[in-house]
Amino acid sequence: DRPAGWAIAAGLCTGLACMFRSIGIFSVLAFVGALILAGRQFSFARRIVLAAGMLAAHVAAITPWEVILFNNGGFALLGRNVGAGYLDGLTFGIQHPESGDPVDISPELAEMMHRAKDDAERIRTAGGMVEFVKSEYKRDPATVAEWILLKMRRIWYATNTRRMETATAALQSVYLVLALAGLWILRRSQPAAVLALCLLTLYFWAMAMIVMPLMRYIVPPMVLLMIPAAATLITIWNRLRPSSAL
Repeated sequence: DRPAGWAIAAGLCTGLACMFRSIGIFSVLAFVGALILAGRQFSFARRIVLAAGMLAAHVAAITPWEVILFNNGGFALLGRNVGAGYLDGLTFGIQHPESGDPVDISPELAEMMHRAKDDAERIRTAGGMVEFVKSEYKRDPATVAEWILLKMRRIWYATNTRRMETATAALQSVYLVLALAGLWILRRSQPAAVLALCLLTLYFWAMAMIVMPLMRYIVPPMVLLMIPAAATLITIWNRLRPSSAL
């Protein structure tokens, strides 16, 4: 076993992956956290060294692109088109695609989204988006809470076209129940992997809350959640199948 090599390889992979989807810019922290908290086969000092190597490899993978961005307009984390995503995350309920069902929101939330649309220029910056949400919370905390809960839910099934979202939500529910059961089954035999997967899922869920809530943002951890889902099905099969005759 070469744990240092694997740690560096993991950091390089997360760095290269976020070059394709910038939402993964901080995803390496999920693996670092899992390594430090659950990698008990190594001493704590060794875990810190391995985590540092993983972080360094992640940064090294994205540094060339960051240098190019800096030389062409100043510092930016992988790109400069995030502002549109901030605005979409606050106005998705009043956007009307050519097909698909409308989002079911209260009149109060619709008004909040129209105010966001009117304040589009300010919301295109991270600070402006935060200030807008803070001002809306002071105005009506219940509406902001509705907005947050709606985004948390829609991330798991929503699409740009809003087609077949009810069926998608039902299917996703089955996957998630199987995955959660599998994580529980694997928690003792694979604690580091289970923790990494949980942290990675929470990370992508949280990052998707910043922009328009769409299922595509949760696909990376959803693919990995099929592993514990399969563990659940295997466990059920092993318990239900007839015992082999002696």
